[in-house]
Amino acid sequence: MAKLCTVERGAEFLGVSKQRMYELVRRNMIPGVVKIGRQVRIDLEELEVWAKNGGRALPGGWKNEADDELRDPKESYGL
Repeated sequence: MAKLCTVERGAEFLGVSKQRMYELVRRNMIPGVVKIGRQVRIDLEELEVWAKNGGRALPGGWKNEADDELRDPKESYGL
């Protein structure tokens, strides 16, 4: 069974502000988000695994993520 925690507890776990955590939830950038009506809870085990793996954005979580993978790295540095 999943161990659900509040957004505040998730923010504390990651060491970010509560506002930043809500922003990450809104942008679908973290796993394990469970919405119960208007309440938001986070699966602490999924959040921990995600953080241990480098906290990469979920597919489609960051704008232009797919474009960045296709872009020539030299373009980013103006070379």
